[in-house]
Order: sequence, then structure tokens, then C-alpha cells
Amino acid sequence: EGFVAEELIVLGESADKESVPEELAESEGSPIDARSGEGIDDASTLGASETKKTAVNGVTYWYRDYVQAAGSQDYAFPCGSGIYIVDTSYAETITIPRRIDGKNVVSFATRAESVDDLGWNKHLTIDASQATALRFLGTGYHVTSVVAANNPALEKIDLNHYSDFFDTSPNGLLVLRASLELDVRSCSSLKSLNCGFHDISSLDLSQNRNLETLDVEGCNFDSLDTSSNPRLKELRCAQNAHGFGSRGLASIKVTDNPALEVLSCW
Repeated sequence: EGFVAEELIVLGESADKESVPEELAESEGSPIDARSGEGIDDASTLGASETKKTAVNGVTYWYRDYVQAAGSQDYAFPCGSGIYIVDTSYAETITIPRRIDGKNVVSFATRAESVDDLGWNKHLTIDASQATALRFLGTGYHVTSVVAANNPALEKIDLNHYSDFFDTSPNGLLVLRASLELDVRSCSSLKSLNCGFHDISSLDLSQNRNLETLDVEGCNFDSLDTSSNPRLKELRCAQNAHGFGSRGLASIKVTDNPALEVLSCW
């Protein structure tokens, strides 16, 4: 069970064909190769169609249509059958579509090869509220807001991209570049949340009773309430309160987390 972020390989970074990496460049007579999962040599073994692209409200989406065989456990595509968005062009606001080609979007992943190329004055909002069947959301863009207001099927959110989110203050302390607005109260199926190394200081987890993994390392929490998360197995909350390189949480209570196996709070 659960998802491994690395299993959703993300390729490309621009809607402009000339700037699309070789792996996503369309070549006559052969499908775009966007394989997922290590050790897989042939994209056809994944049960997915070739990578396609479409434009919705000015944003280009690269995606694959995956059909999972009944009863199979395909860890390269852990979200089951549906549309897997594997990359997008950049826009300050990306609204994940509910359906593409008449099928539900179940996975969304996008990244920027170099966040600095986008400019730190650009703020990215990802609105997932229309994609009600979405099960995975991950991004490497400079995300500052995630709208997940109607996502009861969402099981994993991965926003942790440590190397891209820091600057150095005059005293040599690494500091967070931008704040993050995140509301996951509607995500009743959420099992894994990783929003580490963002400037976020409050998070309401009271409606996420299925949460098993939480990573908020390098954020700005003074305290963390996990009393409504009885299934929590892994909690990583080191280097909080004043950002990366500083002290940890002032206090933490885990007596309401009987399933807890891993705790990192130095």
C-alpha cells in the first residue's frame, strides 16, 4: 500500500516544443517515451498509452492514459486506471482538470528542472478542487498555494523539494524563500503528506484520520497537533520553529498516536 513519489517520473518543463527535453520531444513514427519505475525498459509493459499533450485554459498538460489489469499490483502506476498527468507548462495558476479524454485524472505530477529559471517573483497556485478523483499530487515548482477543497480520494501530497527552496541570510542561516498555504481538511483519504522545507506554520489535520506519514521538516511550526491521526506511523518534524538549521519544535505530544513507529524531531 501507499505510494512512492519516485515512482512517478516527471519529464519536461515547457509548452514550447523547442524547449521540451529530448525524452518528451515528439518524433515521427514513435511514441513519446515517459517511462515510470526503475528497471522498466519498455513503456508498453506498463499498460499505458503513449504520452500525449493537451492544452486547457492556456496550460499544456503531458499525460498518459493507464489501464490497470484487474487484480494486478502495478507499482509503477499506483493510482489505478485513469489519466496520469506527468508534466505541465508553467503558469502562475494551474487548475488540474477533472477529466481528459473522457477519463478521470487520478495523478498529477510536475516539476521545474531549475526553479531559478522561473523567477522567485512568480507564485504558483495549484488548484486540485475540480479533480475529484485525484489520488496523487506532487510538484517541484515554486508552489505557494495548494487548493484541495474537494478531494476526498486524494491519498498522497508531495511538495518537498529541499534543494530549490532556500536562500542564505546574512548570518549564514538557510532561510525559506516563500510561504505555503495548504488546507487538507477535505482530504479524508489522505495517507501521506510531505510539505517539508516551506514557510508554513499552521496545519489543520483534524479531518485526516487515515494519515500514516507526515513530513514537515524545515518548516515554521512551534507546535504540531496530531491528536486526530491515530494511524500515524511516521512523523518527521525536525528543524522547525525558525526554519532550516534552527531548533526543533517547542513541544510535541504523540500519546494519541499508538501506531507511531518513526519519530524525527531533533
